[in-house]
Amino acid sequence: MIIDKYRRERIARFWKQYKRSKKGIIGLIILLTFILMAIFAPLLTPYDPIRDRELAEWLAYPEWVGLINREMADLPSNIKISILERSLKGEGKITLSNSSAILAKVENNFLIVKSVGSAFNAEKLELELATMFEYAFNPPKSFGIILLGKLVDSSDNFAIKASFEVVRPDGEIVRVWDSDFTLGFTRRLMVGERIYVKSSQPDLLVYLGLPIYRDTLAKKVFVSRGQYQLRAIYEFINLEPGKNVNFTLAIYEIQFIVFGLRFGLLGTDDMGRDIFTQIVYGSRVSLLIGISASVISVSLSVLIGIIAGYVGGKTDELLTRISDLIMVLPALPLMIVIAAMIGGGLLQIVILLSLLGWAPGARNIRAFVLSIKNKPYIEACKVRGAGTWRIIFKHIMPSVLPIAYAAVALSAPIAIVTEAELAYLGVGGDPYMISWGRMLQYAQKGGAFQYGAWWWIIPPGLCIALLSLSFVLIGHSLDEIFNPRLRR
Repeated sequence: MIIDKYRRERIARFWKQYKRSKKGIIGLIILLTFILMAIFAPLLTPYDPIRDRELAEWLAYPEWVGLINREMADLPSNIKISILERSLKGEGKITLSNSSAILAKVENNFLIVKSVGSAFNAEKLELELATMFEYAFNPPKSFGIILLGKLVDSSDNFAIKASFEVVRPDGEIVRVWDSDFTLGFTRRLMVGERIYVKSSQPDLLVYLGLPIYRDTLAKKVFVSRGQYQLRAIYEFINLEPGKNVNFTLAIYEIQFIVFGLRFGLLGTDDMGRDIFTQIVYGSRVSLLIGISASVISVSLSVLIGIIAGYVGGKTDELLTRISDLIMVLPALPLMIVIAAMIGGGLLQIVILLSLLGWAPGARNIRAFVLSIKNKPYIEACKVRGAGTWRIIFKHIMPSVLPIAYAAVALSAPIAIVTEAELAYLGVGGDPYMISWGRMLQYAQKGGAFQYGAWWWIIPPGLCIALLSLSFVLIGHSLDEIFNPRLRR
């Protein structure tokens, strides 16, 4: 209890001194912000930083740029229209070419279409779902269509086709897709496979006889602002007219998506992935590597420095020469070569950073130990018969720990920046885990500098700088507390 009380008093005295340092408090606030970001990442964003693609248009601006630049306000955000949902709610319409031959009914928020008795003996029948929507922005670069349904049952002489049309404000009808383009459409309906088509697909543009540019079809559809009508048409075909046909089709989803040119807090990358999500999840990698590598390297520094300084002799000579050798090695090129040979996973990067980062700290610890090894209280311990390891861990280690605490904070930025350098060069890190350095690599490869996508370049670089700055501010504050000569 007395020891616990003493420790609490020491912690209270330390905090009283620490909170007087403005830069220490600023550094702590920045660090805690990133720690909370890393912990609560799944709550801050619903997306996966790597797998969730085409959330919006490629290289979409951040949503808030429309508040700053009036021209940007005319760029569309994501627009998702469920034709099926609107039709079921009465905001659209469902039209049957012959209600006595086919029946459409609602079950559990989806539509069941089936033949009625033996009435379907005509050559072809149609089902049309349509809805209107207002478009008040500049033309998008692309849009998408999602169809999900399942052909539950059908006779052998039955076939089904589908198409999707957009009626422009000027009355012109633009067919943007039909089932002849999608191979195995009927088979995919039988297994209930989701059909997704994007207007920028080169093969779709070739099929429609349009020039192969990303925004060709979108510009043909969205010629002006105004009311647009969306139509999804299903054709039920009797391959043997005069012979009865039976079928049951369940339609689960018909969706039209305009991919926004503005999205989220930080826009998207060249694959339509959310950059804010990448920033949030990237904080985990930087914190993990920065803290773990610095703790391990400083622990090695403390252990080797104390042994070299206190034991002395040939042990000191050997450890000093090893540390000198490591200090003169070109760390970054060496890590690139080793990571390329053994793999650049997070564990390997932490180990490499630790093994190549302990030497400077060990020299400082050694110098400090040399200055206290002949102090009277150390000599008194020797006279009383205390062993080497007892003196090291009982008397020298507590004196060294304040230096180690500051060293951990000051060495973390080196690990963070080095990991970012390796990731930028395509060497370090797990390809299935995003980091800020890997974001910069993706930005360089994806043409962010070429297209001026500043929202993809600045945030990861700024986060690396801020997290490194937080450790530096904390480290200097700790150094001032534990080293009275640095106090003002």
